[in-house]
Amino acid sequence: MIKQRLKSLRDLAYSARECLLNQVSVPLVVLIYHRVIDLPTDPQQLAVRPVRFRQQLQALKDAFEIRRFDQSWAGLDRPTVVITFDDGYADNLEYALPVLEELEIPATFFITTGYVGSSRELWWDELERVLLCSSGGTTLSRIGPIVLDRAYDCAQASEREALYHTIHPQLKILGVAERESALADVAVAMTGTPEARSSYRVMNVNELAQMASSPMVTLGAHTVSHQPLSSLSVTDQGAEIEDSRTQLCDWIERPVNVFSYPFGDRGDYTQDTVDLCRKAGFIRVAANHAGVVRRTTDPFRVPRFLVRDWPADELLFRLRRFAGL
Repeated sequence: MIKQRLKSLRDLAYSARECLLNQVSVPLVVLIYHRVIDLPTDPQQLAVRPVRFRQQLQALKDAFEIRRFDQSWAGLDRPTVVITFDDGYADNLEYALPVLEELEIPATFFITTGYVGSSRELWWDELERVLLCSSGGTTLSRIGPIVLDRAYDCAQASEREALYHTIHPQLKILGVAERESALADVAVAMTGTPEARSSYRVMNVNELAQMASSPMVTLGAHTVSHQPLSSLSVTDQGAEIEDSRTQLCDWIERPVNVFSYPFGDRGDYTQDTVDLCRKAGFIRVAANHAGVVRRTTDPFRVPRFLVRDWPADELLFRLRRFAGL
């Protein structure tokens, strides 16, 4: 109860501050989506159902000006939103693009290029499938390089769910090879695990080309492996950034001038990362910590507002409160 009250007070203080700032700077909020699909389970809350997505976009179009991520944000005369998607799931093409085109709303899609054309799921989806969709498993007290806080009896569904929430943040900070080893250990220990799900795949090259041909779409880079860049050396960060852009440019035969940090919280990238993106010539880079864009916002640290599977009226309520409107 006390934590809830403190959070409410912080939210009110934040909204009041933004309301004051609105007197001198028209607010712009960059929205972040990941998936548009109806899923049976969604532990990371990344999916918005297609029907609800359409309702959200119609409400946004009615209430705000909408601009592109890669266009000028100067000269705003009313509150504005920008639509972005991270990762490059195939459902972005199947379900999100038709709505965007119908409503004539532009959006930017940041693509994790290392998964393009692969039947393999992104690592957090693979973890969910192996742990939460299996029928059982052995007891685990260590996974790859991770020594667990206790032994987990994976024959029990509740234990598999507890293990999922325990190791997800630990897998995030591992190197790619270490994470692969850990996922392999989990897969070996589980029984009754379903095959990789086609509904969880990333787009292939032909689908990316189809997306790029839409006048409503801008494609941006999102690294190769979706590794938190702060966990890598400067050399490896540069390779992740440049290689993802080069691959994407080759596939869509268009320049790529925007980027999104994987995960994108303040601890997931460094000043070196920002400098690399600036040196690479990107015009704007998206982060994933909350904030309203103002005239003084660093274009290489653009904050965003994460959208969940909310009814349209709830989205507008949350967004207006967030932006001090």
